[in-house]
Amino acid sequence: MEIILKLYEHYSREDGLEAWNKARPGFCEAESAAKACYLAKATGAKIGIVHVSSPETLDIIEYFRLKGLNVLAEACPQYLCLNHEDGRVFRPFTAKITPPVRSLKDNLSLWQGLGQGRFSIMGTDHCSNLLRRKLGSNIWETRPGFPGLETYLPILLSEGVNKDRISINQLVSLCCCGNARAFGLFPNKGVLCPGADADLVIVDLNMEKKVGNSNYQGFSDFSPYHGWNLKGWPVLTMVRGTVVMKNGEIIGRAGHAKYQAMKLKEV
Repeated sequence: MEIILKLYEHYSREDGLEAWNKARPGFCEAESAAKACYLAKATGAKIGIVHVSSPETLDIIEYFRLKGLNVLAEACPQYLCLNHEDGRVFRPFTAKITPPVRSLKDNLSLWQGLGQGRFSIMGTDHCSNLLRRKLGSNIWETRPGFPGLETYLPILLSEGVNKDRISINQLVSLCCCGNARAFGLFPNKGVLCPGADADLVIVDLNMEKKVGNSNYQGFSDFSPYHGWNLKGWPVLTMVRGTVVMKNGEIIGRAGHAKYQAMKLKEV
């Protein structure tokens, strides 16, 4: 933290996503991950490193895995697809998040790690907010965080599966099986087999749509991917055998959701 505070002092004269990245560099994330993994190995604690944004952190995780530590690594779509060099980002300050989105080179390295099976689970770091509440006059006064649920699957299908960076089986392994196991919900969730909940997502890998207002189903009214043309969208969702979304419209009834208790033995 001392390094970050010193970097804040220095880079506060600059503005933009690159300055935010410079103030919270990847090596600080990797150093924190190394310390956490070391303590987990020394004490026998279970550990997961979430929101991995830098290849250095992934290397640290791999090092401790080779030492025998069972450590989960979580990827998020924004660290695979957003960077401070990309002119497609809708109003760049909307992409302010912690850890920061980094460089295109970092994106490509994390995609490579994903394809090699170095990640265990896929998250979103979803943060509901309104555009008027998020944006400040500069990057330092802008609030971190942005919504990620609505674009979670389309981004991974478009930028991952349809660009041959990962297979559809790898996506299912990360988003379904991996997450269900990590949260102690497997085999009721995360797999299609007799006795499991009939949770299904039907996707159209060839469907192309632009991210826009019609996609925002929750509290938030913006996305850093606004205006992006994505290929691959979910067209139907079932929860425990009941259709809750069809062709982009939420049709599930209130009260159908059910609390899912973690089974610690599966973690």
